Amino acid sequence: MTVNQPLSGFLLVDKPTGPTSFQIVAHVRSLWGGKKSRLRVGHAGTLDPRASGLLIIAVGQATRLLSSIVGLDKTYEVTITLGATTTTDDAEAEPTPWLVTTPPTREFVEHVLQQFVGDQQQVPPNYSAKKQAGIRLYKLARQGKKITSTAHPVAIYSIRLQRYNYPTLELTVHCSSGTYIRSLARDIGTALKTGGYVQSLRRTTIGPFRVSEAVALAEFSTKQNLVVAPDKFLSRIQPR
Repeated sequence: MTVNQPLSGFLLVDKPTGPTSFQIVAHVRSLWGGKKSRLRVGHAGTLDPRASGLLIIAVGQATRLLSSIVGLDKTYEVTITLGATTTTDDAEAEPTPWLVTTPPTREFVEHVLQQFVGDQQQVPPNYSAKKQAGIRLYKLARQGKKITSTAHPVAIYSIRLQRYNYPTLELTVHCSSGTYIRSLARDIGTALKTGGYVQSLRRTTIGPFRVSEAVALAEFSTKQNLVVAPDKFLSRIQPR
């Protein structure tokens, strides 16, 4: 890519916890195009502010190709805290303890986890970007209004139990696009009769792309050479 060519392509970013995905996009636009830049920048799949991991950024004309990426399957490493629930289904809100006299055994946990593998209907978190009557759910939740979320189909391809030491449950989840890990944690907690919420979350893959290939946010301020040309980037995507 020469200096005279318009910047266009994809970048793998290792998003830290804290900023929103939109803030990462704005940061890239400001760095590479200036504060008043009209450089087109977008991302392929939102990460919650408290989540870290792989975020695919498109710049320039490549933003028109984001639809080829947003539907790719994803892998997450999630730590779930059992024994309580929160209104946000993560550690953003104050936990409400559940009365658990006997923690579930590892065998029972493994049994319950397998019940969540496969095609299913999932209700999104109340604090999410899903819409009800054209309004984002998180806006309705903050206003204290009634939320009647509609379940949508998702697929959980695998759940691997990495560590269990009550109340901490660590999993690796491979799932379809559109899956809410916060909803999964909530539903697993309900099935275990302990309650549960996401303590930490990290996205490690999107389709064939891995977070090990990504660049930390602090490292790419002037490295436009890290942008991969659209044809080379999309050639890695194999149809399911």
